[in-house]
Amino acid sequence: MVIAALILVSSVRLLREALHALMEGTPLHLPIEEIGRAFAAYPHVKAIHDLHVWTISSDMLSLSAHVVIEDMVQWGELLADLGGLLQRYGINHFTLQPEPSIRNVYWRKRDTATRAATELGTNLGQRE
Repeated sequence: MVIAALILVSSVRLLREALHALMEGTPLHLPIEEIGRAFAAYPHVKAIHDLHVWTISSDMLSLSAHVVIEDMVQWGELLADLGGLLQRYGINHFTLQPEPSIRNVYWRKRDTATRAATELGTNLGQRE
């Protein structure tokens, strides 16, 4: 009976972990709030949103997030720094989407057509 109870407990634990991974659940041991605060503490990072972490397999974690930054020119260096931060948490597979800090920029068809015509005229004028 004792051996059967040990097998049952181990089986339930294994099934729970497998179901958690299949449902792409957030790893229980990973402090997501701490990761978000660490991201936001980096220079040139204005905000982090849509931060998701999930389990792909028993030894592989994945992360995706939107990173609002001051200047898109800084993204290459910042991406390398944030990747190093994630490796400290055991996350090797990640997708980070940079977003400029200026939001609500809208393009209207008229503005685009006017700009294209102006550029075309300028380019044609330069060729002549």
